[in-house]
Amino acid sequence: MVKIYQQEQIKEIVAELERGAVGAIPTETVFGLAVKFDNMQAIAKLDKIKGGRGDKPYTLMLARVDDIWQFAEKSASTEEFVNKYLPGELTTVLPKDKKWQNKYFDQFDTVGIRVPGAPEEQSLTGWLSELISSTRPLIVTSANRSGEEPALDYNEVVKELPEVDFVVAGAAGGSPPSTVVEVKNGEIKILRQGKIQIS
Repeated sequence: MVKIYQQEQIKEIVAELERGAVGAIPTETVFGLAVKFDNMQAIAKLDKIKGGRGDKPYTLMLARVDDIWQFAEKSASTEEFVNKYLPGELTTVLPKDKKWQNKYFDQFDTVGIRVPGAPEEQSLTGWLSELISSTRPLIVTSANRSGEEPALDYNEVVKELPEVDFVVAGAAGGSPPSTVVEVKNGEIKILRQGKIQIS
């Protein structure tokens, strides 16, 4: 039986994630599956639920833009891009900081990072930011099996992904999935077009 939490039950949700649970949470785009970024058992369970990712890494979701440079290399071009477009509905793929070690991300040269809106926003972005500030970074990926459409409502998650440990009640924002952009060696490459337009 999947546990159902309300958004205001932040402490209970944080406790679930800290113990290695896979949770389904509403974001400003679609529902996401979330685990702690440094819990390999939770990531393995996430892989099983998704049905495989191949060589495609998961996205790291952070609470603040300034936190990015703990995980990614800072350069003039990456810093300029990040400061222009984040926070927002954008996943930025950046060269990984070689000094940062993590059992999951060590196999990749880049790291995809997303930063939702500020905590004071009275919206899903504010709730997300509050949650991530309490847990530290999360791995978040769309709530669906690979190749299927992401869930937009918690009832869909309960029906389609009964293996998750808990679901946060409510509906996602319903925006298109985030724009995905790679910034490397001063070049900008759009990997997936979403709501955010890159100029």
